Amino acid sequence: MTKANSPGADAKRERILSKADVMSAFGGISKATLYRWIAAGRFPRQVKIGPSRMGFFQSDIDAHMAKLRDERDAGRKVEAA
Repeated sequence: MTKANSPGADAKRERILSKADVMSAFGGISKATLYRWIAAGRFPRQVKIGPSRMGFFQSDIDAHMAKLRDERDAGRKVEAA
């Protein structure tokens, strides 16, 4: 049995999101904005998934959204104090 066919392999498989999926998830931002954020280190970097295809790990995007949420919530706590 290969590793990919082993029990529980699906639970460990990482999903890769397209650029369009990511741009939509962040309010329909443009490609230019996405690339500007990546270049500035403000957004997760892409991964190469083919000769002319790039994508984003779902876990990286989820972690980035959680970080933004935490920063937002920390700002609210400071303002309320």
